[in-house]
Amino acid sequence: MELTEDISPARPTPLFPRGGGGESALFGVMAIMSFLACLTLGLALGAARLAHAWERGLSGQATVQIVDAPNVAMEAQLAGAIAVLEATPGIATVRPMSAEESAALLKPWLGDADLAAVPVPMLIAVTLDPAVTLDAETLRARLKEAAPGATFDDHSRWNAGLTAASATIAWGAYGVLALIALAAAASVVFAARAALQAHRDVVDVLHLTGAKAGFIAREVQARFFALGGGAGLAGVAGAAIVAVAVALWAGTEMPGLAVDWRDALWFAAVPVVAALIAMATARFTVSRFLARAA
Repeated sequence: MELTEDISPARPTPLFPRGGGGESALFGVMAIMSFLACLTLGLALGAARLAHAWERGLSGQATVQIVDAPNVAMEAQLAGAIAVLEATPGIATVRPMSAEESAALLKPWLGDADLAAVPVPMLIAVTLDPAVTLDAETLRARLKEAAPGATFDDHSRWNAGLTAASATIAWGAYGVLALIALAAAASVVFAARAALQAHRDVVDVLHLTGAKAGFIAREVQARFFALGGGAGLAGVAGAAIVAVAVALWAGTEMPGLAVDWRDALWFAAVPVVAALIAMATARFTVSRFLARAA
């Protein structure tokens, strides 16, 4: 019986052996950075979605509020305001709100307090016609004549506030992501320097054999590219668990903050960006290191 020797080619040993360069610590740091980047993206996208939903709900709607005015009965003001609204181009429907509906709007602020002694204003819900441009200033002037205690609110102030808040959140998210990227790059700088110092003998031998700085830089950047991509995937996996938990809870409580699965396209970019940051920073660090050592 003949014994056959296994002559399958062994896996080549990397020029820079793993370990000794702080790669494990860097992997953990970049995984945490990727996790935080995903959370920042998720919060920014959810806030923008919520603001858009609120803005869409307010668009096309308006409200007329009527309070007590001297020498004019509330019923007369209500009738006059309704007549003006129904005769105004750009208004589709007019619906007076009942006292119970008005009290329900105050309940979140006043609770179950007795509103009998509180001068609750009368409210008129107005639906705007999107096909006709409404002259709001002329309408306000006509309402003042027919109902001195009436004020017209087309919710433009609220829409402007929501737009400003959404833009502030977006720019804040961009700033946080930039800081995360800078922190990740700084971590790669320290890890790359540590790897080169730990394997300085390998670098010296490669120099003696005539290896160019670009060859050594490519060897190091390939390792850090893989490390950054793996850490990014780990961070995305952790963020995905949080996203699923948020989706299960916020899907019914706050639909605007529930995770939209289309956000996965943004999350998928995180490992790619992490890998590119690690690769580019490692190459820059190695090039500087070899230039000083030459």
